[in-house]
Amino acid sequence: MMLLLTLQSGLRNVAVGTDTYAYYLQFVEVSSTSWSNLFNKVLLFISDGTGKDPGYFLLLKIIQVFIPDFQLYLLAFAAFFFFALGRLFYRYTSNNYEVLLGVALYQCLFYSFFSITGLRQTFATAFLLLAVPYVLDRKFLKFILLVLIAGTQHKSALLFIPFYALYLFNNPKRVILYALIIFSIMWVVGQSLVSRMVTGTIFAQYEMFLDIHERAGAYSFIAFILGLGLWILFSEPKQINSAKSSALFANAIATAIVLAPLLKISPANMRVVQYYSIFSTILLPVLVTLTFSIKRRTVYFLLIIFLTYYTMSRDLEYAFFWQEMELNEFYSDEN
Repeated sequence: MMLLLTLQSGLRNVAVGTDTYAYYLQFVEVSSTSWSNLFNKVLLFISDGTGKDPGYFLLLKIIQVFIPDFQLYLLAFAAFFFFALGRLFYRYTSNNYEVLLGVALYQCLFYSFFSITGLRQTFATAFLLLAVPYVLDRKFLKFILLVLIAGTQHKSALLFIPFYALYLFNNPKRVILYALIIFSIMWVVGQSLVSRMVTGTIFAQYEMFLDIHERAGAYSFIAFILGLGLWILFSEPKQINSAKSSALFANAIATAIVLAPLLKISPANMRVVQYYSIFSTILLPVLVTLTFSIKRRTVYFLLIIFLTYYTMSRDLEYAFFWQEMELNEFYSDEN
């Protein structure tokens, strides 16, 4: 499954998604940028925060020594991300049906970003996914090292640091209940509250995402994450506590519930929510396994069909790199 997802993402045309072509232009620009220039940008960023995540461009320069072609870079990039995601499926799911359902959910919720759009944040997320086992093994130094590396690729990845503390809460049902209460508060005052929290911090550049956007909403995603939270809340305690990993991922979903009202402001805030909501791809299949003792395969089958139908009904154009495809109108002058 991870190989198929790798090919789907890595063999895409540069016109697929909203940002792939922009990353292609960056790839070309970095190839002609001197090492000293890139190092200076990193040092400037460390000293006063100037610039936008220069660690990605320095790492890209290093990668270009071995992979000078953009299409091969996309393929290697996808392989790294899906290795990290597949590692989680391998460790924390118990059968092939869970994997199939998890992948169907991934395609439905996360394909349009991780597979075809945000390379920098996808790269950062891969490091975060690799850090998850170190939370369960209580190896903080290894966890924080990977998070800091992710932070050099995309500053928002530093918001994953609290994930380590989620291990300490061993009553996910109570955590979900508190999260639903905080969700109600955030729905009303989330915009002003978060704005005050980020003002004057290293995350100040993201204040622009706190302005009401005309495409704001993502109500179907909000309904899903709330529904998943309610499923956890009304499940048998022994079900969700049967594995420490399931409890950890349930707490991650609680965090996503707290952050979900930000989607009412701007769809760009999904960039933060998805650091925690991506664990739904593991938790939903596990909940199906724990909840349904009979006709379990039927439930898997129906959910996979529904998620596949919903995914196919979305207007997401795709072409392989050898096919013809028009660039997004935003890049019309570049075509």
